[in-house]
Amino acid sequence: MLPSADAAALSVKPPVILLEGRLPVLEAPAVKALGLHDGQVVRPTVEVREGQLVLTLRGQVLPWPVPNDLRAIPGERLAYRVQIDAQGVARLFVLASAQTPSAAAPVSATLPQRLEQLMLRPPGMESLAHLLRPGVLPALLAATPQPEVGRLVDQLLRLRPSMAQLTAHSLRHWFAHSGWSTEAHLAQGQSVSGQAKALMRQIQAQWSQAPDQVMRLLSEAVDDVEAAQLQSGNEVINQGRDGWISVMLPFADADPVRLRFKGGRRGRGAGDEAAPLVIDLHTRSQDLGEVWLNTRIAQATQVHMTMWAVQEDVVQRAREATPALRDAMDDAGLALLSLQVVHGARNSDEGVSAGDGTGRLVDIQA
Repeated sequence: MLPSADAAALSVKPPVILLEGRLPVLEAPAVKALGLHDGQVVRPTVEVREGQLVLTLRGQVLPWPVPNDLRAIPGERLAYRVQIDAQGVARLFVLASAQTPSAAAPVSATLPQRLEQLMLRPPGMESLAHLLRPGVLPALLAATPQPEVGRLVDQLLRLRPSMAQLTAHSLRHWFAHSGWSTEAHLAQGQSVSGQAKALMRQIQAQWSQAPDQVMRLLSEAVDDVEAAQLQSGNEVINQGRDGWISVMLPFADADPVRLRFKGGRRGRGAGDEAAPLVIDLHTRSQDLGEVWLNTRIAQATQVHMTMWAVQEDVVQRAREATPALRDAMDDAGLALLSLQVVHGARNSDEGVSAGDGTGRLVDIQA
């Protein structure tokens, strides 16, 4: 398994700037009108309107002032990362000024270019998912064999579980031993041999006979891991346990699955309950097509699920399997309170409600 966030291991914090203790906010209607989605990087332009500096995005003036600390000039474009909550409200994190670094946040002037590139990388981990599909690495190696690289590829492939092997215990084991804490182990002087990210870097360094397109794929796969580490670490730094953590879970007999999860912090009051644990899943499978699953677990046992599937037969199979799923959850001490199955693609990476999605809606209430 290839995890993608270890906030404790980050040696340099991303250049996130808080404006008077608050982040710029866009309400749900404005988010929809602008076509924003979670994890997106947008670059509004600094313009002069009626003698004032404003930010415009896709022709619309954004409802907050230009940050004074950035010393922005007309025509400059500022980079913001979009984060959308469950209500569809977007908060925007300043990443960097395109031209003039902030006097209040000099890290943007000294931040290595590598980190800036990773912060602006799309969050989908598409190159990593392609590399870890069953058969891809063996086929690439067969085309350009190298014995020492073959041994490393075998090590990497052995880290992948089969679907039948996946249990809660084994998931915790693979999570702990397949790269999650690579940087933390390095910082403590510990060995990282046999961990997925370290193996990919070794393959990249030793595969001298590989063609350029293979080296490019390996490089982009490593970039996917490190970008997700940095981006998730950014959220954890700014939101604590409310931040999303992303994981790419490869299988020996199925296409990789991308997981995102977060556990809400307990409120400040003595009787306040913790926010639900939220788990997002996404896969693009040859057998199932594209599938998304959003699971919310409240009070440790109360489960609400929403599933999106592009293929109609997958929707029907999910509908038929609901009683068995409910029984399995009962056996595990969980209560499936609701399951919604949407025939269509998911509109957003985050934030679901009963009416989200497109196409037919199958709403199965417990």
